[in-house]
Amino acid sequence: MKNGNRFRFLAGPALAAALMVPAMGGCSSAEDLAKQGDCSATASGAAFVSAVGDLEAIATDLKVGVATACRNIAVAGGETTQWDGTGTPEDDMVTDACDAAVKVIGTVKAAGSFSLVIEGEAKCEANIQAQADCTAKCDVNANCSADVSASCDPGELSVKCEGTCNVGAKCEGSPTLAVDCQGSCSGTCEGTIKGGCEGTCTGTCSGTCTGKCDGADSTGTCAGQCEGSCSADCSGSCTKPSASATCEGKCQGSCEVTTPNVTCTGEAKCTGGCTGTATAPSCTGEVKASCNASADCTGSCQASAQAKASCTPPKVAIKADASIDGAIITALETELPKLLLVAQVQGKNIVSVLGKVTAGIKGAVEGSAACVLKLEGFVKASASVNVSVQASASASGSAST
Repeated sequence: MKNGNRFRFLAGPALAAALMVPAMGGCSSAEDLAKQGDCSATASGAAFVSAVGDLEAIATDLKVGVATACRNIAVAGGETTQWDGTGTPEDDMVTDACDAAVKVIGTVKAAGSFSLVIEGEAKCEANIQAQADCTAKCDVNANCSADVSASCDPGELSVKCEGTCNVGAKCEGSPTLAVDCQGSCSGTCEGTIKGGCEGTCTGTCSGTCTGKCDGADSTGTCAGQCEGSCSADCSGSCTKPSASATCEGKCQGSCEVTTPNVTCTGEAKCTGGCTGTATAPSCTGEVKASCNASADCTGSCQASAQAKASCTPPKVAIKADASIDGAIITALETELPKLLLVAQVQGKNIVSVLGKVTAGIKGAVEGSAACVLKLEGFVKASASVNVSVQASASASGSAST
């Protein structure tokens, strides 16, 4: 998390340059500019308008979500915030709320023992078919590939796999969806964990139990029920298997496929390689352009796809000194997953495509001064996204360091 505490706003220089596009006809008022044309009059302009709308919507959602999460932590710890929890907070209110949350977290950690276990992974899936359709519609001369896998790095293409998930790929579970597993598990494993449990092992431990063990052999090694981390094999439940551990049972996270002929059944998806019919494609990383189209079309469509990505937060478990108010622990376990999602994946992925929108921005604003007005909305929304990413990274990072 230390590396995630600060994200630079990559689009800044390009946006500044784009804002220097002269308003047509020398008009000075916004009303006069709006009368000079419709930004949606061209296909590329329409794609840009749609991208701005999607970015404004997600910028608002992120501000409200991050400010709410940080405020709830702050209030649980007796701190006050500028934002009262109603309406949409200003950017500085988001930062203020998360600064207050950082203060509470610091106080909790200073009060006694404190450990945080992140179960599973923060994930976002962007609809790459929608991105490809948008690009093709925006630029009729684009050579759009029928293979949507071109829109994703191979290891990040996630599909419903009516066949087998390839060796080296991952069968995707979540905190609310357990998948069959015979490999490494990123979340809670129910079954046999061979190789150690860094989180909480609730079950039989055959090694050193850091916590409570109800039985030990002649060497002092735990040979009974353990409630704590286990240095060797753990049978039962483990909230965070060791990096080299193997989960044999059910995994509430992504499970690495290590043997052939593994099927990801039900709602589970396969990421990284499917043999058979693949449907509902999405991208767990940055959605890429799959068409040889103009820069303003590809950038706008990428931004829309990333802004509308479907996201799932990780799960957080906290152990702290008994003297710490339980309401604070509950607030941290409830709100930190939301902040981790924005800081690690959702906000970060959106920021990564902003510069690609500005790379073709002059093509979108050409011929319509009304697009210059939309550009102002794009700049404001982009800045808000960056504030939310930084604020969430600051608060979540303070809890994990």
